[in-house]
Amino acid sequence: MKASSHTLYQGSLVSNALVVDAIKDILSEPYCAYGYQMVTDELRLLGYWINKKKTYRLMDEGNPQIVRICNPDVGRTTRNARSIE
Repeated sequence: MKASSHTLYQGSLVSNALVVDAIKDILSEPYCAYGYQMVTDELRLLGYWINKKKTYRLMDEGNPQIVRICNPDVGRTTRNARSIE
């Protein structure tokens, strides 16, 4: 199935480029480390009719200006690395 190229915004269709601009505005705030679910909530508060899967796709595909923030200091503990005492 083909991905949609437009999104509802306050009752009218707008292109996804405008949604990407809104995402960039949301993420440009200082101390903003939102993931796609929080960005979806912010877009809904602004009046966009959008779900989290579409927000994830717009943040992921071909938008190098939208950078996901991750913490490299947080490590994962695998089952084999844990010891039972």
